[in-house]
Amino acid sequence: MVKRVKHEGFVYNVTTESGNLFANGILVHNSGGLGTPPHLRVE
Repeated sequence: MVKRVKHEGFVYNVTTESGNLFANGILVHNSGGLGTPPHLRVE
């Protein structure tokens, strides 16, 4: 089940060879397609 939660804070784009990584034991991937240059802070 996927649950949407409101988030206030930083979001990071972590680069890996496959584009996937484990976060707290959950397989995740970058959101991609945000149209923002790398290393740009978005608020």
